[in-house]
Amino acid sequence: MKTEKKEILKSKLSHWFMVSFYGFTIGLFITVMVVIHTKQEKKICKDIQVKINNEFDNYFVDEKVTLDYLTDFGKDSLIGKLKGKLDIFLLENRLMQHPFIANANVFKDLDGNIEVEIKQKRPIARLLTENGLSFYLDENGDILPLSNQFTSRVMVLTGERLNSLSTIKK
Repeated sequence: MKTEKKEILKSKLSHWFMVSFYGFTIGLFITVMVVIHTKQEKKICKDIQVKINNEFDNYFVDEKVTLDYLTDFGKDSLIGKLKGKLDIFLLENRLMQHPFIANANVFKDLDGNIEVEIKQKRPIARLLTENGLSFYLDENGDILPLSNQFTSRVMVLTGERLNSLSTIKK
C-alpha cells in the first residue's frame, strides 16, 4: 500500500514538474521574443537597399525614382529613423503610385536596413491615336503613360479603332 502511495505521489510530482517545466520554457521564449522585438524596434534605419526586377529589360524605374517615391520626394527622410516608426504599408503604397510599378515589397532587416523589391509592369505595345495621344499598353491591358526616363522597344499600333479609348481598360 505504501508503494502505491509512493507511485501516485511520484506520478503527481512528475506531472507537476513537467507542467512547470513547459510553462517556464514557454514563458522564457515569450520573454526573449519581446526583448528581441523591442531591441529591433529601437534600431535606427541605416540604409535602403533597392532590388528592381528587370527581367524584360525595362528601365522605367531605377533606384533614384524608387527613393524619391519612398521618401515622398524628400519630405520624409527614412535614414536615421527608428525602425519602429517606419510604416511599411505606407511605403509600399507610395511605391505603388508609380505607374510602372506592378508590385512592391518593403521590409526591414535585422541590421536596421530597409529592403525594397520591385517588379515593373511590362508594356507590350505602344499605341498612337490619330489625335496625337501616345501611350503604352501593358500585358494586363492597362494603359501606361510614356516615360521621360526610358522608351520600351515594343510594337507600335495605330488605326481608327484607337481613337475610341472607351474600349481600353484604364
